[in-house]
Amino acid sequence: MSYRLPSEMRVKLKLPLGELLSEPDWDNPFITVGDECAYLAAKAGAEPVMMVYDNLIKRKEICDEKKNAIEDMPGKKVVVKNPATMITDEAEMAIRLGLESVPSKVEVDGEEDLLVLPCLIYAPDGMTIYYGQPNEGIVKVIVNQESKEKAKDILLSMEEVSQ
Repeated sequence: MSYRLPSEMRVKLKLPLGELLSEPDWDNPFITVGDECAYLAAKAGAEPVMMVYDNLIKRKEICDEKKNAIEDMPGKKVVVKNPATMITDEAEMAIRLGLESVPSKVEVDGEEDLLVLPCLIYAPDGMTIYYGQPNEGIVKVIVNQESKEKAKDILLSMEEVSQ
């Protein structure tokens, strides 16, 4: 089953799910969601257990320097389709499987923003997830029972769709 974000929930999801930082502190182990976070990790020599990215920043193609830095990071890569405002079962499965064989990379054909939710749901407690908050900074979320419940609640309030 796939999920679509109803338009009335979009404003709610613009709020950070965790602590807003000006720069990531790379607590290990960690997952990055978004190209800027993946690139910042690569540039810092930090190695995420998983990177979820779509080769776009603010809907614009990333430069070759960033693309190459992400490609050069270790990890088996899988490419999945995930349209904007969606969490497809294909993307959700790739995240689940990627967490079983780390390091891993999930390259998204579409949009990766909402994939923070399955990362929170499936990552083990104590892991950190970093994702970009456009024009504001980097959000750091510690995976624990509270953050997992919040992610599940959001997912369950989304519209179920079949593909």
